Amino acid sequence: MRRWQHSERELLTLTGSPPEIDYVHQTSLSILRYEHWKDGALVATEIDLFHLRWWGINELTLALKDAGFHNVSVSGDYRTGKPLTNEDLVFSFEAQRPL
Repeated sequence: MRRWQHSERELLTLTGSPPEIDYVHQTSLSILRYEHWKDGALVATEIDLFHLRWWGINELTLALKDAGFHNVSVSGDYRTGKPLTNEDLVFSFEAQRPL
C-alpha cells in the first residue's frame, strides 16, 4: 500500500493486487484500488484495471531501427556507454533520428 497525506485532514491511498502475468504475450494485469480518506472516514473509492505490456531490449532496439533510427545504443542506470548488467535498475536507449 502506498499513501500520501493530501492535507492535515485528508489521506490518499493506493493498493494493488499482485499482477497476473502472461509471459507468452508479455503482458500483466493488476487491480488498483484508490481511496480518499477525510477525517478517518472513507470518502471515495475507485478501482482500475492496470494493463501493462513490456518489450525486451532486443525488441525495442529492432523497433527503433525499423522506424529509421540509427546508432541505437542501450546503457545501464543512465550512464551512457555503461554495459548492461542484471543489477541495473534502468535501461536507457539512445538513438539518432532520421534526417
